Amino acid sequence: MESVIEVCAASLASVKAAAQGGAARIELCSALSEGGVTPSAGLISMARKVEGVKLHVLIRPRGGDFVYDAAKGMSITFHRAFDLCREQAEALERVIALGCHRLLTSGGAASAFEGSQRIAELNRQAAGRIVIMPGAGVTAANAAEILRLTGCHEIHASAREKADSVMAYRHHGVAMGAAGSDEFVRLETSQRAVAEILDAINRLP
Repeated sequence: MESVIEVCAASLASVKAAAQGGAARIELCSALSEGGVTPSAGLISMARKVEGVKLHVLIRPRGGDFVYDAAKGMSITFHRAFDLCREQAEALERVIALGCHRLLTSGGAASAFEGSQRIAELNRQAAGRIVIMPGAGVTAANAAEILRLTGCHEIHASAREKADSVMAYRHHGVAMGAAGSDEFVRLETSQRAVAEILDAINRLP
């Protein structure tokens, strides 16, 4: 089975970079620092014009906890809220029963690589009833190993790198967001990083 890379993107530039890097699917969202929320209608409209990738729009009205109504009639990926569950085996059965098509998880660990053993157990339990998609801390250096260890065929990455501001004048010491944040550096999906992850997973036997 061919491996698939999904990339979470929170801007049109990131969507384009992911597509150019070879991503098969985009998880479109905003506010990645909040774990992702639903993007604006404008961003969705522009992202739909980018050719070569499927688009999955994150439906999450706010940051915080994960008590929401379920969607119907759509291809549904259950968010990493799963990683906060007390009993993952039971939670997986409930996610399947809800009709979700895919589960994004780090196996309850800080990263998908660290949680690879648990993800493998979840994948065996799922037995094809739902796609288990490892995510969190995925890079070109570990993506193939994560898929090998877990037996999964889809993987999720942000593939972001720092992008320096083009502003000529920089007024330091004033933060528009969290105190101490750097207003002149942002994180964007990197075409190179996506391509390197894709190359790594395509080398799997």
